[in-house]
Amino acid sequence: MQSDLISEALVIGATQAAVYWNDAGEQAIRWEESEGFIDCTRQATLLLGCTAEKRLLVNISLEQLQDSLKLWTRRHRLLHWLIAGMDSSLSKEIRLSGLKLAEREMSVDQDAKDFACNRLMSCPLPKDADLSGAKRLCCSLEYTFLDNWYLRGCSEIYTIVYYAEDLIEPICRILRELVYFDYDSDTPDEVYRTFVDNGVVAKAVYVAFNLGYSLDHEDPKFYPLELGDCLGNEQLQLFCPRLSDLLKDFTTKVSMLLASKSANRTNWGWSNESLDHLAYFVATQYEPGNPDYWIGYVKALLNMEQCDDEALFYAVGEMQRRFSDNLECQIVSEYAFIELSKTKSQTLHQKRIA
Repeated sequence: MQSDLISEALVIGATQAAVYWNDAGEQAIRWEESEGFIDCTRQATLLLGCTAEKRLLVNISLEQLQDSLKLWTRRHRLLHWLIAGMDSSLSKEIRLSGLKLAEREMSVDQDAKDFACNRLMSCPLPKDADLSGAKRLCCSLEYTFLDNWYLRGCSEIYTIVYYAEDLIEPICRILRELVYFDYDSDTPDEVYRTFVDNGVVAKAVYVAFNLGYSLDHEDPKFYPLELGDCLGNEQLQLFCPRLSDLLKDFTTKVSMLLASKSANRTNWGWSNESLDHLAYFVATQYEPGNPDYWIGYVKALLNMEQCDDEALFYAVGEMQRRFSDNLECQIVSEYAFIELSKTKSQTLHQKRIA
């Protein structure tokens, strides 16, 4: 009598497939949103030979395998769309199409959004990644999904990664050195990936960017408030028995990094360039139906050292259209148009006159 128990399985989220072994031998399945689970045993050899990330599961039921496959497919699918949004080799239409799909996915799947954020904030981007272009694409169209004026979720992720980009590589290096050398294990790749997917690196990067310039590296709040919740994570404890010691060493080294960076205050704190990040916080505190949302966003753009004229023109236009009776909005709009007229972007200024 055959057992339903699967002795071993490899979930390959990037290919939306899994290979598994039970009493019937080697088998494979694929998951499609519209069609459900499809047998693809004939492609098992190809799947095993692909270089995509694989996750090992043992002694599970078919239902558990299917749940895991759907989980990792959704996670990798969202990550793929966000990465494609930064690919300048793709057409604008393809990039926008992927970003719209990503926005829709993030609105209904917080887990996939967290996974994508953790990955993007834990891996230095390649030099040819068009992160600036991706940010502009998010604000380049009138997008009414969920009553948002733009691709808000995608824009938030890209904005954080854009301004924290210089911190990602050194913080990743700190954790890699601890995992691969100081706290060596039999599966360092799996250990490091587990830390990344549980947001350890992303949290450190986020804290370093938002608080690091004003945070005393001796301040004990840095450790328990930001990474203390990781201590109770069963998955992290399983892969790293000395979890507490590793996290303490990690946060100490990150704090030392912040201390060295803080010597150059022109690159830390609310510099002109960082004021664009203020627009992200405005976006999280107010809804587009609130005039303060647009006032804060326009002011942030105006105070940037290198203002994006097209984004400013669009934001001012939206503010005027939505709040034509609001006196403060009109004052800010007039000031913004005066500033626009001083730039070399005469075409944009002529649009207002027309």
